[in-house]
Amino acid sequence: MEEALEVEPDNPDFLYNATQLYLNFYPQVAKRYEWPKKKVYHEAMKMSRKAAKLAEDGLRTPAGLRGQLLRRREFRRGRRLAGSG
Repeated sequence: MEEALEVEPDNPDFLYNATQLYLNFYPQVAKRYEWPKKKVYHEAMKMSRKAAKLAEDGLRTPAGLRGQLLRRREFRRGRRLAGSG
């Protein structure tokens, strides 16, 4: 995914897929980049916003973006339950 984003940093499909990886595998991403989990989430949301902005037809990613928003709510709820936010 890193190589794909290096070659085409403004490809909304690549950004969307990277966002999915960050959100679904945040412990591994945090470990790989030595980031706190909060930074993983913020980087994922930054890529998600960029993907949405770049998606020209608006039809390719809406379901995926809705899923991301649901996961974001679950992430926040989990942080609250864990006492870290």
